[in-house]
Amino acid sequence: MRLKRNLFMFATISRFSNPVKGEQKEVFSVRSWDEIAEILSRYADKTDRSSLFLGFFSEAYQGISGKNPVLVGGGAVEVYTHGGYVTGDLDLICDAAIARKILTGWGFSSAGFSRTFYRPEMDLYVELLGAQDVNGDPEATSRIEAMLVGGTMLFCIISLEDLIIDRLLAFVHWGHRESALWAQAMMKGALVLEEQLDTGYVRRKLSEQEDAEKLSAAFESLLKEVLSIPEKEREGEE
Repeated sequence: MRLKRNLFMFATISRFSNPVKGEQKEVFSVRSWDEIAEILSRYADKTDRSSLFLGFFSEAYQGISGKNPVLVGGGAVEVYTHGGYVTGDLDLICDAAIARKILTGWGFSSAGFSRTFYRPEMDLYVELLGAQDVNGDPEATSRIEAMLVGGTMLFCIISLEDLIIDRLLAFVHWGHRESALWAQAMMKGALVLEEQLDTGYVRRKLSEQEDAEKLSAAFESLLKEVLSIPEKEREGEE
């Protein structure tokens, strides 16, 4: 894996591409919910807490299944925007039966056969999406990335490019303007932090969609605005 950047101040959350299995130090060698909750309670920021929780959950899940759950949806937007976007829950692609076993063991509640599990006192709400491909696309699944939490644990996340595609689809198909704004915010964040954004991949995947023309036009418009930002800032400083 290749270290790309640190995302948050509290505990060195770092982004990797193409996650692979490897040795990880277990500084937080905890399993009981009381121990996990005590560590989470040290951090006031919701995004920090959620990210650390995902590290603990992924560690437990991988210990049972040998696989990694994948964060998608609004929770992934929250990570990539450094908490700029705040969501109510964490959407996880994973085996629901395994995840349910872990979460109920940690005292999470759910309503009947609901796929939503929660611990309100910690502001943690987990939505289990089941085992499926990211964006319904095997290629997107093959491109998942990993975040290193606190230098000790990993959690997997939809790639930045595939998340941008997901938000553009919501904008074009459902008229959800806010999704376009957050797609642009993630593009801007990648530029500011000198992240590599694979625009060629985004363009190719959008061209394969039913509304390819509208999607491509939306992407190019947002990207053009983002690429103009550094120049405007430099002119402002002069």
